[in-house]
Formats: sequence, C-alpha cells, structure tokens
Amino acid sequence: METELALLLTAYNKGMIPLWDVIEKTSLNPAKIFGIKNKGFEVGKDADLIIVNLKEEWEVKPEEFYTKAKWSPFEGWKLKGKVKMTLLRGKVVMEDDEIIGKPRGKELLSRVELDEVWKEAKDIKAFRFNRKLDFVPGQFIMVWLPGVGEKPFSLADKDLILMKRVGMFTSKLFELKEGDYVWIRGPYGRGFEPRGKKVGLIAGGIGFPIMCSCKALQETLRENCLDLWSKKQR
Repeated sequence: METELALLLTAYNKGMIPLWDVIEKTSLNPAKIFGIKNKGFEVGKDADLIIVNLKEEWEVKPEEFYTKAKWSPFEGWKLKGKVKMTLLRGKVVMEDDEIIGKPRGKELLSRVELDEVWKEAKDIKAFRFNRKLDFVPGQFIMVWLPGVGEKPFSLADKDLILMKRVGMFTSKLFELKEGDYVWIRGPYGRGFEPRGKKVGLIAGGIGFPIMCSCKALQETLRENCLDLWSKKQR
C-alpha cells in the first residue's frame, strides 16, 4: 500500500499511462465497487484527498514502512512521485511522512442478529438477518466472525445469504443458530439488471437462487424460456 500510488505515478512520469488512469484506478473505481459514497470536491461531501509531488524522486526502503511488513519486492527502486499530505474529512492526518493525531476512520462493520437459520440441503444453510440491506442483485457483503476471519457472500435477498460448508470459516458459520450475531460490511460490487426478453444464466452451486433475486429476472423467468448453463454442463 505504501508503494502502490508511487509506482503508478512513476509509470505516469515515464509516459506509460495517463494521469487520469491513476486517479480512476486508485480512487474512482474503488469507491464505486465498494459503494463508498459522499466523496468528491463538491460542497457538503467528505474532503478526503491527498496532495502529491509528481516530480519528487525517492528510494523504496521497507524498513521505514508504517505497515508491519518490513519487506517489499520493490526494495531499492527509485520512484518518481510521492504523497506529501493526506486529508481525512478536511483534517490533515499525514504530512511529510509523519502521521498526525489519532485514527479518525469510520467503523465499516455492523453487527447483525440472525433472525432465521434453516438448512436447505446437507451442507447448505440460509441465514436471514434482523435488518434489510439496500442492495442491487449481484452485490456481495463481507461477513466477519471474531477470531475466525472474514469471507465474501453474495446476497440472495435484502436480508438473506446462502452458504455452503466447504472449509473452516463456513464450518464455523454453519454452527451458528438463531439469535447469534455476525458482523458484516457492504454491500459491495456493481450488481446487474438484465436487459431483453430472453436471458442466459450462468451459475453454479448456490449461485442460481442469488441471481433470481432480481425483480426483472423474476419476470423473465415467468414469461420466457431461458437457456441455463451450469458448471457440469458442456
């Protein structure tokens, strides 16, 4: 993370990519994909921004990183382009490689209660939360279990995920009962809306019911024939 932007700015300085590509790939696209709103330079939006010196040259020295990993495949590289200041909601939090003040980030995780838990098949369960999420079909959420980890799950409905037990994390999730809690963040991703009267679906495992959470797709299923492809078909 401490070299990502500088590597892209170095590519820009070498004429390999336009500056707009750097802005798009490090700021605009992540905000769209992860549903981060209220960002920009307009009045009333969060003043989250960085100030860079496009021409400053510096050497990558992992031992000076703020992150715990004190190594880098780019160790010793001479890069051109350096972040000089970072502002979070209008407040300076980093200047000239020095972090200023305490962390001011927002909590991204929300605790939700499992209202309903039922078994769909031998290794498949459904989990319904106690609150509905504003989502677009095809989006996903990150589910976190303390002491276990975090995994992504597609939403089958505004308050529902389906899960297949395949490893340690899903095995722990499989043990949860109604009234237990999980922590989530999201929804993330762009989602989709099908167009046209006939739609071809490509889905595997428990992916098909998730795709059917779209109202427009439900209409298509009722009124038209569909071609279906699954993992095992050729």
